[in-house]
Amino acid sequence: MANTVAKKLMPTSILIKSLLDFSSKSTVLNYLFRKKSFVDSHEKILVLSDFIIKKISQEVNVPFDITEGIINQFLLNLFYFKRAMNCVRFIWNNDMKKLRRRLRVYLYKAHRIAPVFDYKRAGTNSETLITLMNRSCYFPRFTTQLALVIFVTDANKHHKIFDSPILQRNLRAFCDCSAFAFHRARNRLKINNQGKIY
Repeated sequence: MANTVAKKLMPTSILIKSLLDFSSKSTVLNYLFRKKSFVDSHEKILVLSDFIIKKISQEVNVPFDITEGIINQFLLNLFYFKRAMNCVRFIWNNDMKKLRRRLRVYLYKAHRIAPVFDYKRAGTNSETLITLMNRSCYFPRFTTQLALVIFVTDANKHHKIFDSPILQRNLRAFCDCSAFAFHRARNRLKINNQGKIY
């Protein structure tokens, strides 16, 4: 009898644990992306000290060991994500369906690694970006497109707890996009600092 009850409750307990884990991950990473820089002046990934992790832990009210685990896992995933972005050759073609699909896939991957932006809204904004690129006949590197979509999504809807935008240095490092490429694309596509089209 007890085993039957345990088996019935197991999926629910796993679901609750995963929801709590996701909530902690979202809170910690949102604070990290918006309040602390995890890259140096050359946009190389930093190893965060215990002192910084402890400070983040206190600010977001998440236990130190959980905060440390979330940040270390994120930095490891970021390393592999950036390496994958550098290894994959994004061959350009004029098939808009493929471009849309590719953007959606990488937005999903980015959101799984760091849930710091509204994924559904990002999907809508990616459609707008493709329209802007077509209109201006300007197609920046794929990693720059990814950074622009997340930038616009975040700029138009800040996080409900941390009412500040994602630090651009963190965003560019996350998407493996240089400052020059990011600002050049933003200016060419006429997107201002608030993520609005002018």
